[in-house]
Amino acid sequence: MKRAGLVYLVVVPAVLWGCVLSVTPDTSETIVLDPGETLDLAVKTTGIGGYERSYYIVDVSDPDVPLSNTIEQNNFSSVIDDGSQVNVDTATYTPNEESAGEYTILYAVVFGTPSTEMEMIMLKIMKATYCQLWQVVVRGVAILPKENTAAVPGTTITYTAKAYPEGDYHYEWLLDNVSVAAGATYAFTPTTAQCGTHTLSVTATGEDVAYTLERGITVSGS
Repeated sequence: MKRAGLVYLVVVPAVLWGCVLSVTPDTSETIVLDPGETLDLAVKTTGIGGYERSYYIVDVSDPDVPLSNTIEQNNFSSVIDDGSQVNVDTATYTPNEESAGEYTILYAVVFGTPSTEMEMIMLKIMKATYCQLWQVVVRGVAILPKENTAAVPGTTITYTAKAYPEGDYHYEWLLDNVSVAAGATYAFTPTTAQCGTHTLSVTATGEDVAYTLERGITVSGS
């Protein structure tokens, strides 16, 4: 019987049995995706049963971002095969326009119940028999911070743009379709006359490619 699985963000290292029969796609190369493109993952194993459980985890590669804050979990889903002999555990990942970045997708078989973030990190380092990792890059440009916090007149919010894959890019910022800055950062200090909702966009132009992302920002009237 198969069960739909959510993304787990922590796992417990385990003593493992059996073997991995096949892994799709190959984990040896970085996978590059466009927004809207779906990545299908599958791990076929044998000899798993009892207290062991299989999990797929999607994780940002940035060590400064806590695993619990992974925004990509809404774009990721998995189906875990509960068979006792040969299992085929599958997952899909479909990034959107705001997904530009670098990610690690981890597949692991664990013993017991997921516990702490530290145990998750330990398992990633161990790369044990039942640990498979895919490195994924989503093309596009990201705007940080990703959380939309209302700006206050007279205070400054600094936005940073970063395009993927890595390369040399020229960045141009537009506020309500008016060019306001060039470069990887834009410092926005609104006035009281700007209270309300605005559209902020950035275009990253590289060699033979250009990525644009826009988002709504709000200037608080209080």
